[in-house]
Amino acid sequence: MNRRTPAPAELFFRGRPGDMRLGEWVNSAAPARQTFVILGYPDDQGVRLNRGRAGAAAGPDGFRKHFYKLTPPADFEWSGRVALQDWGNSHVVTGIQETHAIAEGNAAEIAAQGALGILIGGGHDFAAPSFKGFRSSAPRARWGLLNIDPHLDTREREGSGLHSGNPFRELLESGALKGQDLVQFGARANRNSKTSWEFCQRQGVSIQTLETIRSKPSALAFYRGLLKKLASRCPNVGVTIDLDSCCEAEGTSAAPVLGFSAWELCQFARAAGEIPGVRYLELAEGAPALDNAERVSRISAEIAFAFLDGKAHTKLKIAKKRR
Repeated sequence: MNRRTPAPAELFFRGRPGDMRLGEWVNSAAPARQTFVILGYPDDQGVRLNRGRAGAAAGPDGFRKHFYKLTPPADFEWSGRVALQDWGNSHVVTGIQETHAIAEGNAAEIAAQGALGILIGGGHDFAAPSFKGFRSSAPRARWGLLNIDPHLDTREREGSGLHSGNPFRELLESGALKGQDLVQFGARANRNSKTSWEFCQRQGVSIQTLETIRSKPSALAFYRGLLKKLASRCPNVGVTIDLDSCCEAEGTSAAPVLGFSAWELCQFARAAGEIPGVRYLELAEGAPALDNAERVSRISAEIAFAFLDGKAHTKLKIAKKRR
């Protein structure tokens, strides 16, 4: 059974002669030290169940529209170091649990091939199947997760249970993730219920509020320190970014007023790319139709580019040290 649908061909932008774009560079057979796979989750059932603004189902192809217009780095640092494949979009069915099961299987397939993931939502409820899928490649190893998000996403189950407000509760209660191995970065005290906050505290989750981060001399340095500490005890780490953490993007499921700039999120993504143990980057809840000039899709493209560039340059540094 095919569990994915190829992305529309018109999204793979082609430049003029001598002006190659990522839309031409993706899916090439050139050998590289690391392979990245783009996988989309074109579904916002979880957002709607969580009373959020619909529109994130268009997030994956909105991302592709702008990501594939970018050029490879002009200094060609990526050559031989990273390769990129696009596996299209994970199938969406009527039930959210079955949709998540399909997504988990696709994420597991990426991990089983030894590839790194660039996972594009869709609702943030996919954070649970993404993590479980990658974790299945090394179930006995310790796995960590860093979530950049004003919301803790640890609401109690309601009705059918799963939605974009509780993926991390699902991971913690299922035992797939330990509380001490989850970092909540950028949480807002006025965007979360007391029960969600106290649940994280009982589980031993590290909650770093936006106010705490802004009190530091450097948000990036503070983030690097937290991520390195997480990676020092967890050989495998995922990084997930809810785009409602970006105060410069209106087109999200829960449009923010305060948060991180697009530039800061790019810096965070690049720093994640520089850590060998980071296995995937996930971007969630971008809703292009809710934004002016599809700004959220443009920001998503830049964040993913920064992650790739971090991986490419890190590999280059390692190669230089070995000479």
